[in-house]
Amino acid sequence: MTKSMQKIGETLAKLEVLGSRLSVLFSIMFVLVCMSVALFLLLEAMDFAGTGELPNLALIMQLISTLLDFVIYGAMLLVMRSIAKDVACGCSPFTIAHASQIRVVAWLFVAGFVLGILASPGFVSVVDAGGVHVGLASDQLTDYPIVPIDVKSVVGAVVCFSLSSVWKYGALLQADSDDYL
Repeated sequence: MTKSMQKIGETLAKLEVLGSRLSVLFSIMFVLVCMSVALFLLLEAMDFAGTGELPNLALIMQLISTLLDFVIYGAMLLVMRSIAKDVACGCSPFTIAHASQIRVVAWLFVAGFVLGILASPGFVSVVDAGGVHVGLASDQLTDYPIVPIDVKSVVGAVVCFSLSSVWKYGALLQADSDDYL
């Protein structure tokens, strides 16, 4: 066995161990995210039960935005767990399925970005078409309304779309390499 083949074998063995550990870590983190969502919903339900009032539309949109953030984090953890499990089993992480999963996470980031804008209190005063208001009205609007731009969602989407392209290219290279062997 050549020295380079030996290094490749050693590196692959280390990656399999790392993949196994990461798979467990991502699973634990996913369970924690699910528990956080359950606790969040329980607290909101208790608040609703305590007041007896239906929440206003602005609050509902903010709750949906927060839940979408939890869905994004959960989806990222599941994708990372899937990749780590494949590495732990000795499979290539570069598959078309993984590239597609990463692209789904990117679209979730885009949805979170759009929903974050639509759920902001300043949105209604910025988007005003004659007498028709689009968005949510709030009595806390100032003279200079602010529409929040969630930079982390934009960056997350760009990174995930880029990674998806790289993953797809890696999968095609891996398939081409496997065909030669």
